[in-house]
Amino acid sequence: MSDDPAALLAQLEGLRRQVRTLTEHLGRHDLALDALEEGLTSAAPADPAAGLQPPQQPADTTPTADTSSAAATAPDDGRMPDLSVLREWVDRNVSQWCERQISIVTGRPGVRWCAQWDQHPEAITRLWVCRAVQLEAVTEGPAAVSVYLRDHFDHHLSVLTSATGPFHCCTPDKHELPRSGQPRFLPTDPTRLRAVG
Repeated sequence: MSDDPAALLAQLEGLRRQVRTLTEHLGRHDLALDALEEGLTSAAPADPAAGLQPPQQPADTTPTADTSSAAATAPDDGRMPDLSVLREWVDRNVSQWCERQISIVTGRPGVRWCAQWDQHPEAITRLWVCRAVQLEAVTEGPAAVSVYLRDHFDHHLSVLTSATGPFHCCTPDKHELPRSGQPRFLPTDPTRLRAVG
């Protein structure tokens, strides 16, 4: 540290600028947190035109009593998604928000969507991941939401609704499994499983 008064004054002024900058940043974060708290505690119904909506209930990853085959094959990290929470999120943040041209008849242009998406294990996993990333993004701000949309939502929705995706045989009005002879899942050679194990 210098004994030169001019150098000390310059250092002091530099520190004051840093304190002002940090105070401004904290103020912006406080405002963002206040807005987020208001959104999370609001009981008003979601307005689809308002864009992505934070959930009205906290994330809950405790196992549920849902024992359907789709739920039983959902993400396996020791916890299963709460399908009631996921259904609400998909309704608010996909069904009521996402505007895409839908293919009403298989083989026609447009995305393929299944209103019974929760009967597709891959859809449960991909939408649960989208929900988790979106929850993180809304707390981080607009830039994070943009990254979520580009890198996660658009990617996973494209996979789910593509001509080869899980909904390829479905229409919005009809959940349909592949025709006989077409495998629903990717097969594994059982002899390889025994050799590895």
